[in-house]
Amino acid sequence: MVRRGLLELRHDAPATETSTGDTFSPAFGAQLRERIQRIVGAPGERAKVLVVPANEEASEGFRSWLARIPGADVAASEPSPPPVGSLGFLGVDGALGIEWVQAPAGERFSAVWPLAAHGAIATVFLHAGPLPDSLRDVGRAYEQLGALPRGRTLHVLFQEKETQGSAAELCEALALFDEQTALEVPIGDEGPPIRAMGELLGRILV
Repeated sequence: MVRRGLLELRHDAPATETSTGDTFSPAFGAQLRERIQRIVGAPGERAKVLVVPANEEASEGFRSWLARIPGADVAASEPSPPPVGSLGFLGVDGALGIEWVQAPAGERFSAVWPLAAHGAIATVFLHAGPLPDSLRDVGRAYEQLGALPRGRTLHVLFQEKETQGSAAELCEALALFDEQTALEVPIGDEGPPIRAMGELLGRILV
């Protein structure tokens, strides 16, 4: 993404004074607008990405990751969240940005999956904890949502320091031939969170 000029990783200002609109390049914004129009069928200011966590650990891992990105607006946690709800918004350029919408992986929620995926430019499955358990818990949702004709399907694997799985193992378990569909994000990583997010967004827009 950086080499192609779609992302500019800037670290010359404190996080409290930086917005994500200052982080992504105009080329990235243009590509996102094009992607929104191609998927949704009309120009828009918000691209929806559906997020399906395998468990609460994966959901909180994503929420924590998003909260560390300057300018991101993270939705407050709810004691009894609705089946489909916003996790937050990541601005790109002015009003343009990405709305992260979460849907549960439990099979009893299968009726809401197609509705939640409607208009989404991608579906991202979140994994945390032992990989076999995570894959089992998202299995039915992955089969159904992966069969939808629009948008990309990607996986984010949140890892503890003692690794419980890898992107390569995840791809092998799901018979994925393209390892670019899976991304590893260390839990508690103190590195720039925008770098990993840039990788994820780059893979969404490919």
